[in-house]
Amino acid sequence: MKNILFLFLLLSFSAVSQDVLNKKNGETINAKVLEVNPDNVKYKKTDNQDGPTYTIDKKELAGITYANGEEDIFKIESKGDKKMFIWAPSMKKVELPMLSKSAKIQIIDNRKTSPAKSKVEFSGKELVDLLAEILKNPKTEGVHIVEAGSASPDVKISIEAYDAVFYPGAWHTQTRYFVTVYKGGKPAIKEIESLKGAFNTFGAGTARARLTKSFEEATTQLITFLNEKL
Repeated sequence: MKNILFLFLLLSFSAVSQDVLNKKNGETINAKVLEVNPDNVKYKKTDNQDGPTYTIDKKELAGITYANGEEDIFKIESKGDKKMFIWAPSMKKVELPMLSKSAKIQIIDNRKTSPAKSKVEFSGKELVDLLAEILKNPKTEGVHIVEAGSASPDVKISIEAYDAVFYPGAWHTQTRYFVTVYKGGKPAIKEIESLKGAFNTFGAGTARARLTKSFEEATTQLITFLNEKL
């Protein structure tokens, strides 16, 4: 009985502990990745790791999701139509650190114009308001959000990107900030980006969740940077 249980657990672990090759056409290959080369990827099939080694051209792949959850996102070159989706992050799932230093903060939406066939759930102004609400935590005294164009802010945050872009066969989701802290002599400048990829052709729900995750990661880095530099 113990041997059967051990075998069951071993098989279950093997089923979970696998890499996934994400093809641009939406198909996936469960694999054990051996090599990632400039032009190809060598792998063995998960269900036959003692079998032959396969090689796939990198041009066929959108990326790799590894067994530990990490991802390689390959550059997508597509002449096909792409669509941009801008969904409000699901704040119920977001856990962020608190800004612990007082400051006058200016937030500017510097995102480029969305492609014509984009779906926007909320406007840029609302994203600015959301970030302002997060930074101005009621427990933190002395945080003031000042309007764009105001003189001498302590911090200037530019929202450079926040979107999910669908290419044929693959998604890219990203959040990017450019932040300058003027307190304490020489300005401290940092570009903060979180890029997530989801590779299911019909995975709008996954892309939405990844967009929230990218927002959480980038905003966490932003708050950590502000707490260090203010």
